[in-house]
Amino acid sequence: MTPHSENNFIKWGMLLTLPGLLEAGGRDIWGKMREKDLLSFRSQQVAEFGNAVSCVGKLLKVCPEEETTIIPLLLNIDGHTFLHHGVLSPECRNVAKGHILECFLEQFPGSAYREEMAAFAERNLENDRKQVCARARRLMKLRGF
Repeated sequence: MTPHSENNFIKWGMLLTLPGLLEAGGRDIWGKMREKDLLSFRSQQVAEFGNAVSCVGKLLKVCPEEETTIIPLLLNIDGHTFLHHGVLSPECRNVAKGHILECFLEQFPGSAYREEMAAFAERNLENDRKQVCARARRLMKLRGF
């Protein structure tokens, strides 16, 4: 199995397949793919990044210790560079924030990063994208605000 193709559709599809593989093969699968898959959280392409973020919930169920690696990467998205057709894209960053907030909504109750997640949500209550604002408000409600 070659999980990291030069073809973006195969590569991004593999990221979406990862949760099923983790459920079937657990830690062994993650151990073989970890190093390269963590790079997807640093991708300049929002599609690849979003697919990686969508897998976080199932990944953390199998490998909860990865929370200390992955959640800080997501929390520091403001320093992340996303490109759209080779040009810096703040809008892609906002799309990524929507993916992150969706992930945080799932992880919030049991996370060691609840305060940081809530602060992230609070910073995005006035985001330019309505979907991001809505998710930020939902997370704030989970926190009790």
